Amino acid sequence: MIAVPSFTDTENMADWAELSCIFSNKDSLSKAELLRALEDAQVKDAEAVLASIWLETERRSRLLPSKYPFDTEKSRLTIRNRSEVPLEYLFPLLLSRHHWYKSTKIKKADWNRVSKLFEEYSTLAIRNYFQGKALTIGWPRNADLPQNFRQSINLVCESIKENQGTCSLMSRRPKDEGVDIIAWIPFPDNRPSKAIMLVQCAAGQDYEEKASEPHIATWNSFIDWRVRPIPALTFPFICTDELKWARLSSINESILFDRLRLAALCSFSEEDSATKKRILDWVKHQANSLPKSEI
Repeated sequence: MIAVPSFTDTENMADWAELSCIFSNKDSLSKAELLRALEDAQVKDAEAVLASIWLETERRSRLLPSKYPFDTEKSRLTIRNRSEVPLEYLFPLLLSRHHWYKSTKIKKADWNRVSKLFEEYSTLAIRNYFQGKALTIGWPRNADLPQNFRQSINLVCESIKENQGTCSLMSRRPKDEGVDIIAWIPFPDNRPSKAIMLVQCAAGQDYEEKASEPHIATWNSFIDWRVRPIPALTFPFICTDELKWARLSSINESILFDRLRLAALCSFSEEDSATKKRILDWVKHQANSLPKSEI
């Protein structure tokens, strides 16, 4: 079992129970074992916290039946298959909780690399959601893409078959102007007028601050859309607060993709093997850094 973090809200505690079950030497953890760990950590109202953990894990199991790694029957949190914990769920779980401990906290120098992994992961999910094509253009851009933003807009227009705009609202030193992924559903005629999504990927705790991105009015000057694009926001956390969910979506009229939606949509094909390996290597490194308790 891993050490109990200092964040004791329902979302954090449910994640703690999940990580403890995955990285313990047992196939399951009982309510009694989890309660003892909470009490030893002097968590206030430990029994109420445990009850909230159970309700949340049961909710997750209902919403993510095929990718959720656990069963919650008979007062035990049981891992379904320890040898094949879905990477699609484990990666965002570990990423969202890196700030819990000093040993797992992502260093500033490593943040760009890890956030790019989250962009790649999000791209796979968005591509499956749209059942179309997706291009990762977030800064810093991959080596095979133009580093200059104006040139990257040229590439986007060529890829999605839409006309370039005046770029009159482009900032002086543009990086990605709030768009990490652009996804679209192409037609055989390759003509303008199609469904397009502009996606902001927010891997950090400040994901709520990214809810106003991308600025569609600004992007209207970059690309002369025939149909207004759909903004979207991806983040590795699970949002259980319905008011917060509604507010985040309404800020930019965005489609939200939290961990449950991303994990349900993400899948790794053979052509995604390099991305899968990079994510798996990071997960192994992060898992080895988790502090264990003596329980």
